[in-house]
Amino acid sequence: FYGFAHSCMCQLQNHPLYQLGFGNEDLETCECIFSSSNNMAPLIHHASEFHWKQFLDLHFSQWDSDKYLKLSTFLYNNYKQALCIIQTNLAELEQFKHGKDITDNDFKSWHWEELEYLK
Repeated sequence: FYGFAHSCMCQLQNHPLYQLGFGNEDLETCECIFSSSNNMAPLIHHASEFHWKQFLDLHFSQWDSDKYLKLSTFLYNNYKQALCIIQTNLAELEQFKHGKDITDNDFKSWHWEELEYLK
């Protein structure tokens, strides 16, 4: 994400780790997209505004086409990975929670307590 040193309170409010719906690898795709678009800079550095926008549009259209072709494999692999994580880590997590006498609600409350403390 955009720098853990930025602001602890901002991270607690906005970091994907604390947002519902984000997975283990979310935003890595964004990093890959922007990294690939950085490779276009030397090619369009001296182009006119129209041509560099045209070239970037072509680049992202091709990126979309390539990713769309691989979408079903991507979804299937992510589903398999999620099932594996749940299967291998759920027992350990339950054992840890039982040993420390904590519940799922404790994890959520600690997040909000830390946020309130920093305010």
